Amino acid sequence: MIRISECPDKFNGQHAIQLIEAENHHDPFLYALFASTRMGEVSSWQWSDEMASHFLKMQWQAQKLSYQHQFSRAKNFIVQMNTDQIGRLMVNEDDSSIQLIDIAIMPDYQNKKLGSFMIELVQMEAQSKGKDVRLMVKRNNPALKLYKRLDFFVIEENSLDLKMVWRSSENR
Repeated sequence: MIRISECPDKFNGQHAIQLIEAENHHDPFLYALFASTRMGEVSSWQWSDEMASHFLKMQWQAQKLSYQHQFSRAKNFIVQMNTDQIGRLMVNEDDSSIQLIDIAIMPDYQNKKLGSFMIELVQMEAQSKGKDVRLMVKRNNPALKLYKRLDFFVIEENSLDLKMVWRSSENR
């Protein structure tokens, strides 16, 4: 199984980064992270705070249950910088690939190359095992630029989503 939790302990040579396996007591953080990724969209609907909060909690629970059902063997990590919980990395490994199920970074830590760092860790792990990295992304997700910059390419698409892959050097 994936050893990504053995990541280099420094990001940019100065900040200690740790990947901690998520447990139930991390749920409040994981919900706050999920809500932060959807807040722009939900606020555009001009709902009351109560209605938006209810909707986001319902959506987060649905995502959590869906991931548990679809990826029962997935590894779900909390990304910690120094002592701050700053993100999530969820991966699922099979015989031929590592699937990047979810990656999210709290807004205050975005645009600091942390997402690149986390994906590159997954790529290094995949490379060491001769495996590809696969992911699915919404067409309008700003992270699409990041994935392309890190050599992911589209292998399948529909009107909403793109399936992408990064090939290890053994599989190119």
